[in-house]
Amino acid sequence: MADGRTARLISSIEALEAELRLNPGDALAQLSLLRVLFLTAEQRQASYTRGLRLSVQLTAQSDELIWQAYKAAFTAIGGRYTPWPLEQFNRVSEAALQFDPLVERNPDHAELRFLRGAVYDKLPAIMLKGRQAEADLTRLAQLLEVDRPELPAEFSTEMARYVAQCARVPHSLRQRVATRYNV
Repeated sequence: MADGRTARLISSIEALEAELRLNPGDALAQLSLLRVLFLTAEQRQASYTRGLRLSVQLTAQSDELIWQAYKAAFTAIGGRYTPWPLEQFNRVSEAALQFDPLVERNPDHAELRFLRGAVYDKLPAIMLKGRQAEADLTRLAQLLEVDRPELPAEFSTEMARYVAQCARVPHSLRQRVATRYNV
């Protein structure tokens, strides 16, 4: 049984899918869907599969930074759903080749920092991405602390919730973000 947050996110997926059936080229709805699919992809393979498919489709149509970032995120998450360690490693390596230049060119882009940080945060230590996850999530917390990113409030709150619960981020910074976003 899904908790309230997960049930709400799944309901959002269904509503956004319905909206996209009516308006297939709605970029804002596509981005909103990618965001919710990302938030549920660790728990639901269907979210991962749909997110990867949509992000590949969108990057084929446009080289927009955000589509590339979601493609990298879903590529890395795909390692979770394969039993072969070499395939897991290859997916994470492929994602890093996509993610790293994006973040280097846009170091203060909150959503990029969240995507890469959250993906790297969940990787096994053997993948050697822990320091990068810590840097990304700490920078994200700093960005959230001083300014509200130009993102939907619900997504900003989800990013703040993740940061507030992440042990990689300094405790005092986590507390300030949690207080600011009431999470």
